[in-house]
Amino acid sequence: MRRRYRDLVPIATGRLGTVYRAAPVQGGPPLALKLFEDDGVDLPMPLPRLPGHPAVVTVHGLGRHGAIGFTAMDLVDGVSVADLLARGPARPALALAIVAQVAEGLAHLHRHHVVH
Repeated sequence: MRRRYRDLVPIATGRLGTVYRAAPVQGGPPLALKLFEDDGVDLPMPLPRLPGHPAVVTVHGLGRHGAIGFTAMDLVDGVSVADLLARGPARPALALAIVAQVAEGLAHLHRHHVVH
């Protein structure tokens, strides 16, 4: 994995693992690199090719480094849902807009037989 990505900086930790901001060794924009701490995570092989959608990040690669699974995807800068919720209840219009974007993204994935 070190041959593919460098300058790993942790940006989020969740139930399955940690997401890092990473620079591809061969150049290009920074990516989000998710390392799965549970070696039981089943990564799809080969990587499904999907048409782009504004509510779905592009996955650029996935694989294993020893027992650790990883996914490299577009890095989206912005506020996390946790940070948004920490500010207090969201305005109904904002909450509806977020839920609609998530639903559109999931519907896109499901139309292409991808389950998230």
